[in-house]
Amino acid sequence: MDNSQRQINLPDGMARMCVLASRAFRALIFLHTENILTAVMPAWSNIAFIVAAYLIGGLSPGYWLARKRGGVDIREIGSGATGATNAGRVLGKRGFYTVVLIDILKGFLVALAASYFMADSPPAWRCAAAYAVVAGHIWPVWLGFRGGKGVATFYGAWCPLAGGQGFIPAAICIVLALALKPVFRRSFSVSWLVTHALFPVIAWWLWRDPASTLICAAMILTLWISHRANILAVLGKKA
Repeated sequence: MDNSQRQINLPDGMARMCVLASRAFRALIFLHTENILTAVMPAWSNIAFIVAAYLIGGLSPGYWLARKRGGVDIREIGSGATGATNAGRVLGKRGFYTVVLIDILKGFLVALAASYFMADSPPAWRCAAAYAVVAGHIWPVWLGFRGGKGVATFYGAWCPLAGGQGFIPAAICIVLALALKPVFRRSFSVSWLVTHALFPVIAWWLWRDPASTLICAAMILTLWISHRANILAVLGKKA
């Protein structure tokens, strides 16, 4: 008989053991694969949410309102930013308040949605979503990465991110900024930005999570970078 046609006859007990072992092995492989997918899928959905947050952050009401009502490219006027302060130069007080409200709401809604969709994820994911919407506002892909300065969107995102305690650091920053105003040549905006160094400390107090604290620190550093012209002007240097 050909070797390929030979059959190996095992004792009944051993045969049953082999069948059971084969089934157990297949079940183990299936469970292992399922566990991997269970672990990976939330990460991918969180990454997709963060990308969406960045794109939403890039929707600039200041730019579009200036185009529609004033027929101008706001990036070529004043500071060149698309935020509320520069929009007010073109659209007046009403335009300023409209833009600042939309920018705050943009950050607020993204962070609120992150708190819901990422409720079972570590806090660093929600912080990353908040950072993404702020970064999108400052560097919008839709406008050649030339956007606003991010403060309104940051505060909008911070409040739902930190829960009911989100208003505490904002109030502390305002009080300290008023106290430090004489130090920075009576520039409230710069003294206010300096007090933002407290936010990473507050992030650590809230979550005790190094990743969340680092992301929050990156957000503050990003705000400082976007305001570098203001800071350097107060320090008597050129941007």
